[in-house]
Amino acid sequence: MKLQTAFAAVDAGHADATSFLKEICGFEGTAVDKAEIDRMADYVTAYAEGLGFTVVRTPFEKCGDFLTIDLNPGAAPGGVMLAHMDTVHKKGAFGTPAVRIEGDRMIGPGVIDCKGGIAVALLAMQALHECGYTKNARLLLTADEEVSNVLGGEQEQQFFREEVAGFPMALNGEVANTGEVTTSRKGILRYEVTVIGKGGHAGISYFETVNPVLEAAHKIIALQEGSVRGGTTYSCNVIRAGSVSYVIPD
Repeated sequence: MKLQTAFAAVDAGHADATSFLKEICGFEGTAVDKAEIDRMADYVTAYAEGLGFTVVRTPFEKCGDFLTIDLNPGAAPGGVMLAHMDTVHKKGAFGTPAVRIEGDRMIGPGVIDCKGGIAVALLAMQALHECGYTKNARLLLTADEEVSNVLGGEQEQQFFREEVAGFPMALNGEVANTGEVTTSRKGILRYEVTVIGKGGHAGISYFETVNPVLEAAHKIIALQEGSVRGGTTYSCNVIRAGSVSYVIPD
């Protein structure tokens, strides 16, 4: 398979892929909006099958259904691609219509993260198909990535274990920095930390209190100073404390 032939196939499919991207960005579904994500899955299924691919749908209870899209199913594993159908944006965040094109830019929910990845992956699979690619190329589409893949539970973990088994490589459809190759992704750990003090009136009992807000501030500074560029980073982004301004909380 010559690269020139593959690139020519990509160029030929560009307009159709752009139209497809605009359509799927019109589905404004967050991870918890199962009905909207399932409607998007219906559309993607019809589109992928129209390209000659095989689609298997895996139902989930708390999140949208997952899709396994195959070129040459049953053949020797070639590569698997990963993308997700949910976005972080609630319905209406981009106005009406949800998707618009300004010059050579498309603006809408999930254009980059990660519906653009879906369109690119399917276009790549289409180009491989037209070039006579004989191995199994697979695209996995999930529905709860923006909430750290927690809604699918153990069923989701099993889905990944089974669907990627045997493939020698994987490509992530997520956005990367322009001009760079991203070879790994960060994982996420979330913690809730409770700082306990001794409350009292901020004026009358000031010196008898221990202010947990002040203590938390010191801990946040110390924690975030441990962040390393290109390595592990720490951030405290949600704080809840107290109820009125003149009382130091417990």
